[in-house]
Amino acid sequence: MFEFNCLQKEYVCPRGALRAGQNVRFFCRAGDAARVRIVCAPEDGKEATYEMQKEPDGFSITLSFERIGLWFYRFEAILPDGSFRFIGRGDDGSAVVGDWLPRWQFTVYAADFTTPDKYAGGIMYQIFPDRFARVSDERPAAAVKGERTFHRDLRDLPCRYGEGGGTDFYGGSLEGVRRKLPYLRSLGVDILYFNPVFESAENHRYSTSDYLSLDPWLGSEAEFVAFCDEAHKMGFSVLLDGVFSHTGADSVYFNKYGHYGTGGAYRDPRSPYAAWYDFEEYPDGYACWWGFPNLPNVRETDPSYLSFITGKDGVLEHWQRRGADGWRLDVADELPDRFLEALRDRVKTQDPDALIIGEVWENAVRKVSYGARRRFLLGHQCDSVMNYPWRTAIIDLLKDGDTALFAARVREICDDYPAPVLNVLMNLLSSHDRERILTALGAPRVPDAAQPGYRLPRAEYLQARELAMKAAMLQFTLPGIPCIYYGDEIGMQGFKDPWNRAFFAEWEADETLLAFYRSLGALRQKYRTEFTQEIDIRETRGGRLVYTRGSICVCFNADPPGEVLLSSPDGTLMIAKLS
Repeated sequence: MFEFNCLQKEYVCPRGALRAGQNVRFFCRAGDAARVRIVCAPEDGKEATYEMQKEPDGFSITLSFERIGLWFYRFEAILPDGSFRFIGRGDDGSAVVGDWLPRWQFTVYAADFTTPDKYAGGIMYQIFPDRFARVSDERPAAAVKGERTFHRDLRDLPCRYGEGGGTDFYGGSLEGVRRKLPYLRSLGVDILYFNPVFESAENHRYSTSDYLSLDPWLGSEAEFVAFCDEAHKMGFSVLLDGVFSHTGADSVYFNKYGHYGTGGAYRDPRSPYAAWYDFEEYPDGYACWWGFPNLPNVRETDPSYLSFITGKDGVLEHWQRRGADGWRLDVADELPDRFLEALRDRVKTQDPDALIIGEVWENAVRKVSYGARRRFLLGHQCDSVMNYPWRTAIIDLLKDGDTALFAARVREICDDYPAPVLNVLMNLLSSHDRERILTALGAPRVPDAAQPGYRLPRAEYLQARELAMKAAMLQFTLPGIPCIYYGDEIGMQGFKDPWNRAFFAEWEADETLLAFYRSLGALRQKYRTEFTQEIDIRETRGGRLVYTRGSICVCFNADPPGEVLLSSPDGTLMIAKLS
């Protein structure tokens, strides 16, 4: 019998991702085998075979690996009669004897990779700038290019796309956010993540019109500088959304509609911006993001574009000098490695403590896009990613109670990602791209036509609220940074875009839910150091899940009454219980 399990430190120490050059010890038990060999290979390289040393109770070897990337390994056992047994990975990480079996894998990352310590143990709040806070019910006076409709009544539903959606605005502003900074501190928040703030024709502002200008309805550049200064004094960091895989068609760079004079790539093939875009047939046959003609793709490695964004005095440096503390990178998996590496160099040169978070929806170490294994978290690109896999894991756990599956999903990320990444993972339950957590947990299948104003009936809402509290407790206690999507803490509901982007509905705030979020924030602030410790999953059987972070213990019971209980060193208890 061959005994080995990659999930146990007895067999692999240390577990998880390795720094380049770091020693790792492999141990196995191999019954009556005379010899055991371990066979290791980088993903696209040759296998190397190493003879393991015989010990009284098994075989062991200590190795180190210099090449960064994914590595794979398997074992070969040689019996006394000279016959071979090939050993690969089973579904639970243990050993299986047979031919052509899956191999175990591990990650090797750059030896000098670090992430900023100041964010570890923090709490993030995501702000959709047009929809969070405004100071007047009058249409903003600032001049803008193109047509915008204005919702004077904050209770209005967002418009459907194709029916004015995208160009309907509520007038949220930086000044409105500034006035809410004390509220955000009351939640324990210390990191503010803004969806795009640069000038754009559309309310989501992912169709950038001018990278070097704040959108006029949000405020001026001077107001941005003053906002960041005040936020910093109150203990906040400010992260901006960088949208660098495409621009807006209605922009100074492309200028399809002529709002920016006679220049621009669409109107002038000799424009200095023409090389940024890929025209198959000029001017209307151009590559665009996912087929949306309002979002022409850029050629990120074009020298002039690369310099404009990542060069000295470029876009990144411009906004960091004015107070931005880091970036969330839109569709990071569509940005070339060369661009991401240049971006990191510039961001970290300007501020070594700046944080870079990539939008990646899958396991970012295993991610393949455009035919290549991506290198987001190996030390030369991002510090962190949006942790959608754990959002899925939390929702599935609360719906089906499979604690073993949940634990496996948590362990996969913890084992695959470099240790510096784990404390700065962006852990979300809702986002501008996904339905709000209350809706995800409580709503049945609802036809598209009924989704705009759909709200859970009272009884279903109360049940979904209890589930959402459980979800938040898990979110706040797993490794990484919990991110509150604006309004989740007051009970906002909504299906996918645009219904998840309504205005911050403080007039109908759920005070019970808000108090719960505040208590989570206070606990996390009080025990911030504990929430930077490794997770130790201790039990996953019988519908129970028990894990610790330092001296914090979390117990989840999938069976009725369905409690999540959190205990802290001073005896403080928090309980989310399905009534």
